Amino acid sequence: MTDSEILDSVKNGAFHDYYGRILRFNPKSNDISIYLDGGSGEKTENHLSQPDGLTILKLNDKSYIVINEDLNGKSMGRVPSGVKESICEVYMIDMDKNPTIDNLTRIAVVPEGAEVTGACATPDGKSLLFSSQHPNLTNNGLFKNPLSFTLHGFDKLENSFPKEFVQKETNILSTKHHTIRLAKKGTFILLNKNGLRVRVFKNTDMLSFDKLPLGTFNLKDSNGETRTVVIQ
Repeated sequence: MTDSEILDSVKNGAFHDYYGRILRFNPKSNDISIYLDGGSGEKTENHLSQPDGLTILKLNDKSYIVINEDLNGKSMGRVPSGVKESICEVYMIDMDKNPTIDNLTRIAVVPEGAEVTGACATPDGKSLLFSSQHPNLTNNGLFKNPLSFTLHGFDKLENSFPKEFVQKETNILSTKHHTIRLAKKGTFILLNKNGLRVRVFKNTDMLSFDKLPLGTFNLKDSNGETRTVVIQ
C-alpha cells in the first residue's frame, strides 16, 4: 500500500494494527524507521503488544531498552495463550542484540487490567522503578489498587539477562499475583481441597487464578502428577 492508501484506510477505520511497534528516530537526518514490530515470538512465548513508555537502563557499559505495554485488546495474540484478561508486561532488550521479539526478556507483569507506566532506571542501573494504574476493581487485595514497584539487583546478573523469569519446577507453587508461568507448556487441571475441578488450562505455560479465593489447591498435569498451588 502507498502512504496515501494507508492514510485513507486509517481515516476509514479499516486499518487494524493489533500490536504496534517501536520506532527509531534520527534527529540529524530527520528519518524514522522501525526498530521493533510488536507480535509473537517464533522461538519463545514472548508477546509484545502496544509498546508504550520506553526508557534506557545502563549497566556495566551495556544499554537495555525497557518497554512498557499498554494493551487495548486481548485478541490476535496480544496476550499469552491461556490468559483471558488484559495483562500488561515489562520487557527488556539488549541494544547490542538484533531487535526481535525472541530477544526480549520479560521482567515483570502487572495486575490484570492495569497499564504499565513511568518506568525509570536508577543512574547506577541496579534498580528499575515503575507503576501500574487503573487495574480491575475485581482483583483481590492490594491488586485492585494502583501500585508502584521497584526491581532491585540487576547488577547481580552476569553478562546478560536470562530468557525468562519463570516459576521453578517444584512440588509447591506459590503466587501473590494470581498468575504463575511455568517453564514449559502443558495441560493442567486445578482442583480445590475437596477434589472438585475449578479450572482447566490447555496447552499453555501461563496459569491465571483470577477470581479464585485465596487458599491451597492441587494442580494435576496430563501425566497424572500433582503439585500444590498456594494462592496468597
